[in-house]
Amino acid sequence: MKMKVLDGIIGILDQVQNEKSSATNKIEKLQSDLNRIQTEKANLEKEIQTLKSQLKEKERDDLPKEFLSKISELKNSEDFNQIYKFFEEISEKGNHKMMLKACEKELWKKENINGICRNVLHEASYNGNLKLVQSLIESGCDKEIRSKFGDSALFWASCSGNLEVVKYLYSIGADKDAKTNEGWTPLITASENDHLEVVKYLVSVGADKDAKNKYGCTPLMYASHNGHLEVVKYLISVGANKEAKDNNAFFR
Repeated sequence: MKMKVLDGIIGILDQVQNEKSSATNKIEKLQSDLNRIQTEKANLEKEIQTLKSQLKEKERDDLPKEFLSKISELKNSEDFNQIYKFFEEISEKGNHKMMLKACEKELWKKENINGICRNVLHEASYNGNLKLVQSLIESGCDKEIRSKFGDSALFWASCSGNLEVVKYLYSIGADKDAKTNEGWTPLITASENDHLEVVKYLVSVGADKDAKNKYGCTPLMYASHNGHLEVVKYLISVGANKEAKDNNAFFR
């Protein structure tokens, strides 16, 4: 009787072991199938990405010959006004493919040669052409690119008081305290040029209200020196340092 019971238990254990082995095999097969599917999925995604890239490249190349010839012509030109006008026209048309191609060829990096050395993005920022600034950035232009003097797009927008461009550039991550080679920040140039709304906005997003350039001059000093009373009053109201000293009595 005991032997029969023992045999029964052994039989049950064997059955459990077989079922466990079968389940393990099924799990391993499912895992193998899952790995295969994931690999196929990754390969398909890679292929789709390649096809998308090829399609984008084809779309960029599928442009009028006259347009492509114009880019080549302007690449060899020093007529900055003509180059800037070319970008303005593309922006006005809203032709993203054309803008992509022009930026891809780095035509936008051409600078005016009147001593200021602004490129197309800098010029658009200075002129307050928000649509062109956005088109350039969306087409891959570097928002932080500097001139040989260290000026940024945000610096030029602040210099000329173009608040909407200033807001846009800051919204996409432009450095609010970027300094030129001589240490000028967007807030310093906005204060010097009496652009109160730009000053207020830059301060509101955390710009350094006591930043100094290489001469040791602050936004408040420039506003005071140039007689911009409202800017002076505002900077003092937000705690700008009234006792700051410049280097070598620059304003005295």
